[in-house]
Amino acid sequence: MRKLLFLVALLIALLLGVEVGMTMLSQRGLAMALRGRYGLPEKLEARINSFPLLVSLARNHLAELQLRWEGDLSLEREGGLDMLPCEGNVRLYDVELDIPALLKGGLELRSISRLEASLALERGALAAMMGVGENEIWFESGRICLAVGGKKMKYRVKVQGDRTLALEEVVESSGGSGSGSYTQPSIYTFEFTRVPMEGNLRTASVSGDRMLVEISIPMWEGYL
Repeated sequence: MRKLLFLVALLIALLLGVEVGMTMLSQRGLAMALRGRYGLPEKLEARINSFPLLVSLARNHLAELQLRWEGDLSLEREGGLDMLPCEGNVRLYDVELDIPALLKGGLELRSISRLEASLALERGALAAMMGVGENEIWFESGRICLAVGGKKMKYRVKVQGDRTLALEEVVESSGGSGSGSYTQPSIYTFEFTRVPMEGNLRTASVSGDRMLVEISIPMWEGYL
């Protein structure tokens, strides 16, 4: 009985070892194929959540594929382009792949049931975008705060068009209740020449200590 249990445990360990090895190789292969086809950065990381992977590969189906990379957003200015560092994250669910084509170095998606994609910008990127020092900008209660001439300004972030972000000042009416006195808020707009994965901006918000921008990826949404 002990020998049988030992053999079963050994077999399970071997299968898990094969599973881990295949997962690592598959993730590297997917990352290489995605970089080659979509021009994503070298630091692209692919993570497969689909168990058991061998069965998933045999069925050409992955339950979930996560992509993460560190890259740049190209911001258009009068004097040229500024490159803002950002972090990209994409989650694809129920991915149907052409595994034979992938093994030959190609990448072909057949279908996706759901897609989530976003870009995250840290405080340093926001400071560069606003043209201020990093110590002059911070996040507070879902707002972007800026120190201007000793005065604290608050801004909400929103999307205006497929490639444009806007920071709108949050102002309150002055005077007593019902006075109707109101200061016109200042608005800063920023147009990006290119979004990773040829994506379009959808929504923007402050999440913790970063700005999070949800994007759509039209060339993949056709598989939904």
